[in-house]
Amino acid sequence: MQERMKTARKKSRQKARRLRRTGALAMAFLVMMVLSQTTGGGILRKCLGNAMDSGVISKAILGAELGYVPEGELSAQLTAWESLVLSQSAVLRAGEAAAVSLQESEGQPGAASGLDKPGSESPAPAATQAPSPVPTSNAQVKARTFLPISSTNYDQADGVYIFNRTSQAVNVAELSQTPPDLQIQKKTEGPQVLIVHTHGSEAYHPEGEDQYTPTGEARTTDANHNVVRVGEELTKVLEDNGISVVHDVTLHDYPSYRGSYERSVESVKAYLKKYPTIRVIFDLHRDALVGTDGAIYKPVTTIDGEQVAQVMLVMGSNDGGLSHPNWKENVRFAIWLQKRINAEYPTLARPMSLRTSRYNQQLSTGSLLIEVGSHGNSLQEALGAIRLFGKALSGLLKEWGAG
Repeated sequence: MQERMKTARKKSRQKARRLRRTGALAMAFLVMMVLSQTTGGGILRKCLGNAMDSGVISKAILGAELGYVPEGELSAQLTAWESLVLSQSAVLRAGEAAAVSLQESEGQPGAASGLDKPGSESPAPAATQAPSPVPTSNAQVKARTFLPISSTNYDQADGVYIFNRTSQAVNVAELSQTPPDLQIQKKTEGPQVLIVHTHGSEAYHPEGEDQYTPTGEARTTDANHNVVRVGEELTKVLEDNGISVVHDVTLHDYPSYRGSYERSVESVKAYLKKYPTIRVIFDLHRDALVGTDGAIYKPVTTIDGEQVAQVMLVMGSNDGGLSHPNWKENVRFAIWLQKRINAEYPTLARPMSLRTSRYNQQLSTGSLLIEVGSHGNSLQEALGAIRLFGKALSGLLKEWGAG
C-alpha cells in the first residue's frame, strides 16, 4: 500500500510539473506576442539576441525548463515532452548549441550530484556539479560525511538509500531479495571485470607529493594523478583477490570533453566482443561538489583510523527516452553491492543516485558508474576509498563465482 501511495504521489508531482511548464510556456508566448505588437519587435529581438549570445543564459533557460541539462548531444538525450518544449521555443532551440559548448568548457556532465536533496546530512548550501573551481588551498575545502538522516525523498530499504531523479518507481526491498544473475563463470580463463573511464582526465586536489600539470579545471592527462590511477588501484585489489580485470586507460574526454560517452561506448563494445567473459563493467569517475556559496566540499569518512573519500554508485535508466530495457538489473546489482559495502565499511558509500541518462549501461546488466570522492578530495583519500571498495566488491563477486 505504501509503495502504491508513494508511486501515486510521484506521478502527481510529475503531472504538476508538466502543468507548470505548460503554463510557463504559454505565458512566455503571450509576453512575446505583446512585446512584438507594442514595440515593433525591437525589444523582443534584442532579448532573443542576448539570450542566443550567452551560454550562461541558455543553460539557465534549459535548466529551468527541463529540470536539468542533459549530457552530451542534447537532442539525442531528450524525452518526447522535452523535445516538444524545445520545438515550441525559439530561445531554447537557439540556446541548445550554446549550452553544449558551455558544458564542454566547464568539463562537467551537467546533471546535479544529488546533494541538494532534503534528507541528507548537508546543512550547507545546495551543492551541484557545475561550475567546479579549483581550490587553491585546503582552507577552501570543507570536509563532510554525506549520509541519509531520514527516508524523505529516497527509495530505501535494508539500509540502502537511492536518490531517485527519475519518474520511475523503484522497489528497493523487492530488488534486494534476489541477487543479480550476472552469469559469472567459475574458473574462466578470460577477464570478468572491465574498468573504463569516460572522463579519464578528472583529477583531485593536489596535496603533498601529488602535484600535477593541469589540463583544465581539476583535470590532468597525467595518468598518475587522475582517475586512471584510481582505476589502476582497483585493478590491483581485484587481481590480488584472483579476479581477472581489463583496465582501459583511454582518456575518452581528451582533447574534447564533448562526445566522451560516444567514444567510451565504442571502447566497451570492442572489449565485450573481444572478451565475452566480461560480466561486470565499472565506469570510474570523481565527483565535483560546489555549494551555491562557492564552498568546495569533499565527501570523507574515517575507517580504521584512515580518512578516505566516500564513493557513490550511479545508475542510469530509460527515463530519458533512450532504450535501456534492463536498467533495473543494474539497480539490483548496485543494491547488493551497496549492502555489502555498508556491512563491511559503514559510511564509505554515499546514497546511490538513479538518473535519467543511460551512461552506456544498456550494454550490460552488471554495469555501474562509480564516483570516487570529489575534486576537493586528495588522490590519497581516493586511493584509500577504492581499496576498501575493491575488497568489498571482491568478496561479493567471489561469492557469485568470480575468480
